[in-house]
Amino acid sequence: MLGLGTSIIKGGVTEELPFTPTSIDDIVFWFDSEQNVSSNKGNVTSWQAAHYSGSGNLFAIPSVSANTSLIAGTPAGVNGIGTGGSNAFEFKDAASSGSDIQLTLDTSVGGWTIMGIYSATDWNGAQQALYGDPDDSANFFRHNAADSFTVKAGNQARTFDLDSALTDDDFVSVMLTCDDSGNLTLFINNTAQTDTESSAGNDFVIEQFGRRATADTLTGALKQLLVWDRQLTSTERGLINTWSQEYIS
Repeated sequence: MLGLGTSIIKGGVTEELPFTPTSIDDIVFWFDSEQNVSSNKGNVTSWQAAHYSGSGNLFAIPSVSANTSLIAGTPAGVNGIGTGGSNAFEFKDAASSGSDIQLTLDTSVGGWTIMGIYSATDWNGAQQALYGDPDDSANFFRHNAADSFTVKAGNQARTFDLDSALTDDDFVSVMLTCDDSGNLTLFINNTAQTDTESSAGNDFVIEQFGRRATADTLTGALKQLLVWDRQLTSTERGLINTWSQEYIS
């Protein structure tokens, strides 16, 4: 459902606040390339979530900081964060010397929604993961080619064929929803793909983005990464789609 607090009162006049992903309830995290990115000589050293539902803070720390950079643009981050093709962002509770954070999305309680707005320099070049776990390959979400994606939850994989192939270097909104029965739907720029899948309803674990375990490293650039711990409604997906138009190409 839509969250409260989308308006403020100033001098007795109610003003509507701009929509952001946090306007939708049950968001777990939101990483925005234009917020909370620390860098050294253009190399990203840490990226703090713009929103995190857990206690404390959530940071995404590059495993190889020198290969992950802010792409030139004003304001900083407007063109995304380049992965360098040999890197991943691991979840920590601090910007330096932090402990690992592993997030588990409970399928049986409302399902879940994972999303990213990102690009690949070559969608057909290799398998490349958006979400994963650095410890094993039991949970990940990746594109296999320009017209194929795979999600693996609790060591059970399901593959989707896209209605049409993605274009190299284009920023695309990719969203995967799972209901509480394990039914999966993939959306490209909010268009549901014809190929839907079902699973055993296993929970989905995330501890990094940009890689599956230590392989399938993402190339291209990241702009927005978002996760909710329930399946979004059609209305909510429409709001996110409207908001995302300034980030996709």
